[in-house]
Amino acid sequence: MATSTPAFAQASHAPVPAATEAQAPPPTHVPLRCLNCPCPPNSYLHDGFYMRAGFGTQYTRIFGEREGQDAALGVWGMSLVLAFGGTPAPGLVVGGMFTYAGGGQGTFKGAPMGAEKKSDAGTVLLGPFIDWFPSPRGMWHLGGAVGISGHGINDGDGNDFDGTSAGAMVYAGADFWAGPAYSSGLALVLYGALPADADGYRLAAVSTGLQWSLLYH
Repeated sequence: MATSTPAFAQASHAPVPAATEAQAPPPTHVPLRCLNCPCPPNSYLHDGFYMRAGFGTQYTRIFGEREGQDAALGVWGMSLVLAFGGTPAPGLVVGGMFTYAGGGQGTFKGAPMGAEKKSDAGTVLLGPFIDWFPSPRGMWHLGGAVGISGHGINDGDGNDFDGTSAGAMVYAGADFWAGPAYSSGLALVLYGALPADADGYRLAAVSTGLQWSLLYH
């Protein structure tokens, strides 16, 4: 006499589907167009060769003294930045940087012969830098540079008062992706240089402003 197998027994002998591998979540901060197409794995990733070029506006103040008399000049002007580097660790860039700020005119207090006149000022910085992206696919970054600083004043009569000392710069900003390896954004910049002998003056410099830049990285 044939007997039927209980339904619960049949279910217990049913084949168990093989476990599937857990799917890794998609990376964050990546444009949807990259999640929906077969982009190279290093697309929208801060890695490899780094090149940044940009400009902006900065307020520069050069100040010090000459024979016990205070001297100072503050100007609004343009700024430039050019940097090249590589990425030895995820999100961390190391390289070399050149920056310039100045070009505007202001009143030079403490000018030679006591004549306060319209003058211009400028600063340059050349040295190594770091730029750190906390998320290698993200937009936020911060960094700094140290090196040789040149800063000085042209008093309007063709007389230059230039000095060289150690300088440093720090910055923080955001870069927005414009392509798989290109981004663009703004950064807040702070710069300072130690006092230097400048043709009879003892001058230091500080500067701050905003820079826009285009980044290949």
